Amino acid sequence: MKYQMYVFVLALFLMLTFTRQGYSNIPFMGGTGGGYASVKLKINEVSGVSEQNKVSEFKLYPNPLAENKTLYLLAENFSETEKALLYIYDSKLRLLRNEHFIVSETTTLSLNLPAGIYFLQIRVSEEVNTKKLIIY
Repeated sequence: MKYQMYVFVLALFLMLTFTRQGYSNIPFMGGTGGGYASVKLKINEVSGVSEQNKVSEFKLYPNPLAENKTLYLLAENFSETEKALLYIYDSKLRLLRNEHFIVSETTTLSLNLPAGIYFLQIRVSEEVNTKKLIIY
């Protein structure tokens, strides 16, 4: 069994892969300040998942997106009355904007952002998903 974990550490993004259960120490070095930290994780095998995270069913289209064009947020398996939050971060993980919206099958977003790499975080109830968006 293979386990994957995504970690945001300041402006650093790591994908860690584990191949067995048990404890794992994960050291990592900081940037120019020379900081050092270590995380100790205990990996347990999951026997099953009761239901799929609905937020993971969001898709961004088109991606990459031309500058000053419309982005579509495609959602499946949501009721038309579910409220969601959208957080938009730049490539340095600075929060640029947050918006409330009602989930629909297709939600239109006019971002008006310059070319660059962005992270769109979508929250519905307690569920969270982050997607990367490239604007050219």
